[in-house]
Amino acid sequence: MAKTKKLLSVFLALLMMLTVFPTSIIASAANAATVTVESVNAVPGSNVEVNINVKNNPGILAANFTVTYDKGLTLIDSKSGDAFSALSMTKPENYNSPCKFGWDALEIADEDIKDGTILTLTFSVDKNVSANSKLNVKLSYQNGNIIDSDLNDIPVTINNGSVTIIDYIPGDINGDGNTNTADAVFAMRYALGLIELTETQLIHGDVNEDGVVNIVDAIGIMRIAMGLN
Repeated sequence: MAKTKKLLSVFLALLMMLTVFPTSIIASAANAATVTVESVNAVPGSNVEVNINVKNNPGILAANFTVTYDKGLTLIDSKSGDAFSALSMTKPENYNSPCKFGWDALEIADEDIKDGTILTLTFSVDKNVSANSKLNVKLSYQNGNIIDSDLNDIPVTINNGSVTIIDYIPGDINGDGNTNTADAVFAMRYALGLIELTETQLIHGDVNEDGVVNIVDAIGIMRIAMGLN
């Protein structure tokens, strides 16, 4: 009988560990800060912006990240994003890969703690890069390089991104080498069922890359034509 009670106690203890601890671990993981490097498309010889975004920002007071990127890309500009607007940014002396970016502040208010873009990188794409190439843009950091207001280390999950090289100009449905109002009209007419588009035209017109060409793409093409995107 005593042995049975002992086994029952052990079983209940194990059951508690399986039901309580994983839940707390999962909850902790779900609330962990995540920094994501966007994956975007670009044509050879063009400039392209890659945003780096933070989610579940717990209150980063200071951060130092290292950016590395593949041959075929040249980093030509950078700007701090709104999520780190309360922090002072320190740019690297040069943009050669790898290069380091830092942010810091003496203090941070609750209203300054937010998710969103922390850094926008502008790359020039080599004109000789082959179509369908994927050029990686990676972020890394060392322990102790990301801290909160109490100077505690903040662990961050990083999702790296890339620039995929395409051989067409997004939004250029009529194939004239430009994305303009005419292309937006093509997209709108197709969305309304007034015309048909070829498979190639559909690929060019799907500027938000959701697999269809619709009114959202027509608006996106118009924004590109107006220089708003």
